[in-house]
Amino acid sequence: MRLRQRIGLIGAAAVLAAVGTAAPAPAEPSVAPPPDGEYSYNQPGKPAAHWSMQSICAQASGTRAQPDYSDPHIQTLGCVLNVTSTTDKPADAEQQLLNVAGRARLSNGLWAFEYNPPAGQICPDGRTARLQQKFEFSEVTLTGTRTTLWGDECGGPPGMSKEPFSLQFLAPLDPPVVDRFPMNCDYLAGRPSICS
Repeated sequence: MRLRQRIGLIGAAAVLAAVGTAAPAPAEPSVAPPPDGEYSYNQPGKPAAHWSMQSICAQASGTRAQPDYSDPHIQTLGCVLNVTSTTDKPADAEQQLLNVAGRARLSNGLWAFEYNPPAGQICPDGRTARLQQKFEFSEVTLTGTRTTLWGDECGGPPGMSKEPFSLQFLAPLDPPVVDRFPMNCDYLAGRPSICS
């Protein structure tokens, strides 16, 4: 009997120790689009820019009821984020690289879009070459990474840079977005959803 009690106490202690040391489950990140509005773009060592963002969503499946879209995970299935970036004085090459427009989509928990200017890289001899840029950011922290890729068209080695940036909400869009879900989708039995 004592052996059974000891084994039971050892088992209970092991269970309590495992429960006590278990890491808490991480909070699930938000995936809803950021608020529609005007933002300031800040990247260390680069010109300041002004971002305007507006999300547009379409019903992802005709079998889904519109009230389901109060769930941010369902909401983002059919959402894109239109981003326009401008600088005060688009004069030099750095500022021109920040005058972009793109359509961000949710990818691995981040909103991401690419802007690939055909003449974004300026060679030492004055020629220009293609440059690839990718902007990725979190709508929760309003921080992200700007990844820039260049080839060997200018005679140097190809390369890549990853630089952090942050966004700061300035104001809602004026006029505000009236309907985030402009498309009405209906499900017809035996047919795919029809959006109008």
